[in-house]
Amino acid sequence: MANTSHYRLHAKYENIPLEFGSPILVNNGNITNEYAQQLLLHKNGERYFAQIPTPPVKKAKQDKKKDKPLTNTPDISVNEITNENTAD
Repeated sequence: MANTSHYRLHAKYENIPLEFGSPILVNNGNITNEYAQQLLLHKNGERYFAQIPTPPVKKAKQDKKKDKPLTNTPDISVNEITNENTAD
């Protein structure tokens, strides 16, 4: 089975134990995303990695309602509004 993880360890950290006392030794041949996440939880865990993939940036959804013109607006001119307020 081919390794599909995009995480890569520095050469000096090949065969690092997954946790203190763990029998699992992590290297670039067997690293998985789950193993990488556990190693990143170590104090200053980023130091182990030569390559850490960046998560894809999600594009913000545009609100389509903002682009549509208002359809139920009354046909009132500015003069009609100001005349109502000054009639008092």
